[in-house]
Amino acid sequence: MSVTQPVAELLRPLYAYTVDDLVQRVRAAATDHQTEDGVRFVTFGAADEPIGDALVCLGPFGGRVDWANPLPMVRGHLMHELLRQLAGPKAPAVVVLPGPTGLAGVRDPALRRAYHAGDFGPIADRYLAVLTRAGVGRVCLHGFSQGASLAGFVAARAAAHGVDVDSVALGDPPGLRSTNWPTIAWRYVREGASISDDVSHNPLESYRNAYRTLAARARTNALVSEIRLNLALARGHGRGRLSAELRGVLDRGIPVGITVGEHSRMSPAAAGQAFLRTLPDAQRRHCDLLVIADRHHGWLHDTPVLLQSLLIHLWHKSRLIDAPADAGPWPQVLGLATGHSQQHSDS
Repeated sequence: MSVTQPVAELLRPLYAYTVDDLVQRVRAAATDHQTEDGVRFVTFGAADEPIGDALVCLGPFGGRVDWANPLPMVRGHLMHELLRQLAGPKAPAVVVLPGPTGLAGVRDPALRRAYHAGDFGPIADRYLAVLTRAGVGRVCLHGFSQGASLAGFVAARAAAHGVDVDSVALGDPPGLRSTNWPTIAWRYVREGASISDDVSHNPLESYRNAYRTLAARARTNALVSEIRLNLALARGHGRGRLSAELRGVLDRGIPVGITVGEHSRMSPAAAGQAFLRTLPDAQRRHCDLLVIADRHHGWLHDTPVLLQSLLIHLWHKSRLIDAPADAGPWPQVLGLATGHSQQHSDS
């Protein structure tokens, strides 16, 4: 079965939605949560705790989960709708977590020094504390960009918190290899125009408009409001420690899928391919790379591509849903010209 079919069926009724229509639909399906120490997060399919099995989403650079920028919740809602379409009433919940600046205690100077050194364990422990209190069961960790690097650290520490990690889906992780922080910052700046190009491929006009109006303002606020913390995080991602964390995850037999944009500067496909080549056979069996053809770092905002890549991960790496008999092998490339995944050689 092609991954395009269920995604196309899900999105087709949404093409005519306005931004207001889309946000109203998402808010009606969402449940807002707040922990005792003030961490806000949103769930779909889990109005009451305990949450149980869940797809846990850690998004890209940004701040708190709030409705001023609804796009993280839009993505979470569509992911849950796709899960419901595939698994029915037994579909796992979707949990949308905030970025690091939305967590309690992360501004402590001692912790900031840890992030500067590339140690995101303290942030991972705070995410896991939120998940544990919320009563998660088995979780698939789905992270993008900064959220992908954090998801790797969360997976590495999950067992100590009693959290069962089903699998780890990483999108454009910037921490696979060592890079100095000015280079990371310059790549982020240069990605601005190409992200807009990727957004323009999204067939949902409502999403495109929300990105241009609501999300742009939220990104600017997130950048300027936490300068010292953001610099520490950027330097930490450049240390390249994610690779070691993922090796520990793979040692425990937890499947890892890495998806990158073919032209992404933040997480070049060559970095993912190089990481795979360093893995011994026992780890390599649990890890695969998917390249999104003709896309940059903004493929997160091309909704069909995001959902198709998620579906590939769920079919091949996860136990949260059953894969169809004709799912085929893990593809190396998701080809956007045809909308179908295809086999591709690194050579």
